[in-house]
Amino acid sequence: MKRWIWPAAAAAAAVGLAGCGSATNTGAASGSTTSTSATTAPASSTGTTGASGTTATSATSGTSGTSGTTSSTSGTTSTTAVSGVAECTTSQLSGTLTDANGAAGSVYYHLVLTNKGSGTCFVQGYPGVSFVTTPEGAPVGAAAKRQADPSVSGTPRVTLTSGSSAHSILRIVAAGNFPASSCGPTKVPGLRVYPPDQKASLYVTSQQEACSNASTNVLFVEPLVPGS
Repeated sequence: MKRWIWPAAAAAAAVGLAGCGSATNTGAASGSTTSTSATTAPASSTGTTGASGTTATSATSGTSGTSGTTSSTSGTTSTTAVSGVAECTTSQLSGTLTDANGAAGSVYYHLVLTNKGSGTCFVQGYPGVSFVTTPEGAPVGAAAKRQADPSVSGTPRVTLTSGSSAHSILRIVAAGNFPASSCGPTKVPGLRVYPPDQKASLYVTSQQEACSNASTNVLFVEPLVPGS
């Protein structure tokens, strides 16, 4: 899925969200990346636990909320609830960042979660995402702010058979568009990703430039939907 935003509108939205954009040629890196093994964030670090409801602000606890339902007929990925199917745990999933598309000072990625196990499980809701200094290091700046996907109703339940995937649109606003004094630009090697309702995280390698000032939002994430 691609998002295209008129430059004037993007600039106005950026001011309201404490984030902004620049030209398409941004500091955000593009291309496919792969995740390392699942990790648990240090107890002293501030993180975001993925959840199907409200935003969690602690790396050691998650919350749940309302969800929507849709239907799908594509491949082995379905949004139809299956009786007896459990929610995917972090150890059952791998993460990648693909399909970089620039628009109005932001780069839009597919944050893909794939069922690497042999059984079937489901994901539902928003992944928790933040920049980090190392796979098990401290988060950098603000965690990703949630945004609704206008093409779906609520947060669909996505059932994943072995090898199938769900993805979330992850928008990264160029840190270079902010004054250095309000951004605190810093290079980071990757992202910490919490699957919905999980306390353990995945690390996804992706060279980016983050804003270390937590009052400046440069990450925005949409709910998981079927496919990669």
